[in-house]
Amino acid sequence: MSEENCCNSRKMAEEDWKSAIDHSWKYFELHAGQRMTVFNYFIVLSGIIVTGIAGTVQLPYRFSVLGTALGFTLSLLSFVFWKLDQRAAFLVKHAEAAHIVAESKLFQPGSRIFAEEPTAHERASEAQNILIRPWTFGRSFRLVFVVMGLIGVIASAVSTLRFLDKISWEVSTDQRSNHGPQIPTKNSKDAGLSVDQLVVGTAARTRLDGQLSSERLIP
Repeated sequence: MSEENCCNSRKMAEEDWKSAIDHSWKYFELHAGQRMTVFNYFIVLSGIIVTGIAGTVQLPYRFSVLGTALGFTLSLLSFVFWKLDQRAAFLVKHAEAAHIVAESKLFQPGSRIFAEEPTAHERASEAQNILIRPWTFGRSFRLVFVVMGLIGVIASAVSTLRFLDKISWEVSTDQRSNHGPQIPTKNSKDAGLSVDQLVVGTAARTRLDGQLSSERLIP
């Protein structure tokens, strides 16, 4: 009778651990999916903002205040989504910890995927520099957040300086006129011909064109 009770209690405990591992897996799957979804939203929104910033660069300087606003928005968005990713990462790690406990009760060493993953990751990272070794999702996401945040800060600063007329890459009217066609004057040394000679030549060419037109009209 005691052996039967012991067997029944062992079965009940095993069923409890199976329920626990199913629960921890669903919890992990939910928050891992939410983490990826949040990051995808950030990529889409930041891409739209960066496109807007690039567009303001080509507009007149009076629109540079829009670039300042977009740069500030990108930096703020990077910070907010970074904090959201921190929260999602905490929930994912919490689910992993519960799953590791259930794995240790149900599975033999070698089949405990969650429990043995940190050791396998350390072995894969040995004798490799930071660029070659495999990165975690958290490190990769943080790099993207930092880069986008810096782009926002730089864009906001440059747009503000441009609005205050501290920097400019627009060609002024005087500069355009200096690069326009040059009209020869009497004092021009590089023209080759004087203005009087040019006027005489133009008048002669006009008379010749008139004579040719008249000859064509006469049958």
